[in-house]
Amino acid sequence: RHCGLMTKARGQQVRMPRRRDEIDWQDRTTVMVRNIPSVYMQRDLINELDARGWKGTYDFFYLPFDLNKKQNMGYCFMNFKDPSLAEACHVALDGAQLARGEGRGRKRLQVVPAVTQGYQANLEHFQHSAVLNHHRQEHGPIFLRDDNAPPARRREPRSTNVPLESRLRSEEHTSELQSQ
Repeated sequence: RHCGLMTKARGQQVRMPRRRDEIDWQDRTTVMVRNIPSVYMQRDLINELDARGWKGTYDFFYLPFDLNKKQNMGYCFMNFKDPSLAEACHVALDGAQLARGEGRGRKRLQVVPAVTQGYQANLEHFQHSAVLNHHRQEHGPIFLRDDNAPPARRREPRSTNVPLESRLRSEEHTSELQSQ
């Protein structure tokens, strides 16, 4: 089956992504979401996706971060607990725009199956990587299952509408109470 036109990119021939109706979603649980505006930090993107109804549907999330540019790399990975949710994410978000971005020139999201599929495969892929072990926690992958996840990455993403200043004051107050 033909997967799309061939084109040249940086001197190499590459296959163009399949058209929406040609993607095989059978048994796919991990998606790659492309064209994420660089202004998003991992927590911001999680908050927006959770507000759109995805909270509790995924067990792995990762928005790669470029430490030199101090911005995300424009794509993220999500692994859904149920294969039907990966295709539902494609239907809901492919072609959509996020709330924040670079003005009228904002790109539309593209949702495709990721190369690495499944929670366990993503865990194994990142378990010994520098991204998991040497970068700041807010820039690394988030594993949301309690089984087998590295302890530092076992966490529920904090999705909240409380302003950052209020959360910081609350955290400072809590740490002052604990030190007394």
